[in-house]
Amino acid sequence: MNDIFSKTPRSAQSGTRRPIALAALLGTLALAGCTTIGISQLQDTVSKFATATHSTATAEMAFLHSVQEIDEQTQFYQAAFAYATNKEQNFDVTGDFKSSLLTNDEIAARKALMDALTLYADKMQAISCGDDDKQLDSNSESLANNLIGLATARKIPTGSASLDRAVETAVDAVARFAIDRVRATDLRTAAAQLQPHLETIVKALQQENDTLGKTVIGNLGQIEIELRAVVAMSHQHAPDDAAGAFFAIMQSRKLLTDTNALMTYPGNTTVPVKGEIAKPINDTLSAILNGNQAIAKKGTGGLAAAATDLYERALTAKEFYQGLEKTN
Repeated sequence: MNDIFSKTPRSAQSGTRRPIALAALLGTLALAGCTTIGISQLQDTVSKFATATHSTATAEMAFLHSVQEIDEQTQFYQAAFAYATNKEQNFDVTGDFKSSLLTNDEIAARKALMDALTLYADKMQAISCGDDDKQLDSNSESLANNLIGLATARKIPTGSASLDRAVETAVDAVARFAIDRVRATDLRTAAAQLQPHLETIVKALQQENDTLGKTVIGNLGQIEIELRAVVAMSHQHAPDDAAGAFFAIMQSRKLLTDTNALMTYPGNTTVPVKGEIAKPINDTLSAILNGNQAIAKKGTGGLAAAATDLYERALTAKEFYQGLEKTN
């Protein structure tokens, strides 16, 4: 049996490629050249690493869409409060409020970073199979070529000018590694070589996530102040409009309950962490780096533990942010 960690690189051979079975449980892209019969512990662990990376990508996108939706709701509440307190003379209750915090184009740019991470994970899974053909499927290759084009055209803005060039270089390197048809790099070498690029991508995502999360929480905090003001005003008018005051208080209570739920971290802790809405996804992104580092260090023990940690964090984060999407 070949040692996956020290397999000698050789040219990709032509001919019919063997069919594969989907290893992903949560939407992992199809990979060519790896059967699931008699899968080794190493292959199983790398497969879990790839599946968890895809779950992380799903969680990241759910986080971004939640931020966008929360910001749009925040704008509505603030506009309504300004109108109710005569600070503004016009208010359209059916108005369409677009997020100024996070645009669709900015979400697309962050998706490109996550695409690079999932492509990398898929390639590593292909290498772990031990077959000569390390080629990904046509959809994955198209995605990789698209990422190379975006990086070359410098169309992956991160929100930080100092990071942009490094991120473009990292995305380009990961995408080119993913579509390499000739060099069958062993897992350990690939993990070590790509680790700096993965760190660059993860750093950019985490910085943006942290900024977005703190901004959203700050805006929600401002809404809480305004709702308390509404309650105080309702109390003042209670003798003349008791029903209206009661309605305002009950609605304020519900809104405060909803916003408090957004500020509770769903991690393995007995003490909820307030104001860290980005923490679940950022912790999971760090777990991707830990998992890849474990691959670089060789051996299945540490990798198995790292892959399991990543897998659990990814599922927790995905469930949390998808829950936010359903409630917004």
